[in-house]
Amino acid sequence: MKRYMLILILLFLASCTNHLEVKVSDPDAQKSVDAIKETLDDKTSEEFTDAYFWFLVLENSGKKGVQTIIMTYQKKSEDVTLGDILKRAKK
Repeated sequence: MKRYMLILILLFLASCTNHLEVKVSDPDAQKSVDAIKETLDDKTSEEFTDAYFWFLVLENSGKKGVQTIIMTYQKKSEDVTLGDILKRAKK
């Protein structure tokens, strides 16, 4: 019985998602964005939403947009996490 309980707890802990570590390129990133916004105050939530929006705009703007993302976040657009965007929004 203890073994099953331990396995159940380990499965639960493994399934928990740290929303800040989700990459923007992840198909379920919007769910994490919504979860993060729920934990923020109104001003920070708005700044985070704006930063996320502009990231998506840049990502879809071709070569210049991708270059701007690399200059801003110091990494490729597919490696940028929601935590990176939140840090940028808080600056």
